[in-house]
Amino acid sequence: NAGKARTEGVELETRFAVDDHWTLGVSGAYAESRVLQYAVDPAAVGNQIGRDPKWTGSTFVDANYPISNLWRVTGHADYTYIGARYDDIFNTPPQLSSYGIYNAKLGVAKESLELYVFGRNLANKFATYTGSVANGGYSILAPRAIGVGASYRF
Repeated sequence: NAGKARTEGVELETRFAVDDHWTLGVSGAYAESRVLQYAVDPAAVGNQIGRDPKWTGSTFVDANYPISNLWRVTGHADYTYIGARYDDIFNTPPQLSSYGIYNAKLGVAKESLELYVFGRNLANKFATYTGSVANGGYSILAPRAIGVGASYRF
């Protein structure tokens, strides 16, 4: 409820099929966001919008290989980057630090069924993604998670 704000920037995304089995992708964005009007407290005018990083990006690789007439091996790995940002429109210091996380998934699939193992935040990165002392606390990234899963598409 900032009254009036503006975000301008550029975002690029590409995806490339290397062959029938491999796909690569990358994306990146730069955004300038500013509070233009805030009746509650004009001190926020001109500040960066809270929780809005200037830089973000990601990259991924997908694999899909047949291992029999019915089954195929599937894989996915990605890296996501979130740039430094303030938690609020008053740009209360300190800025929340930038961070990057790695995720991966490896499985087997047949028609609509997929069985897989996965890992999230594989480097066990500790990062604050929202919060400040002024706002009463912080939220942190979930620690590394390793698991198994299954999915079925109807």
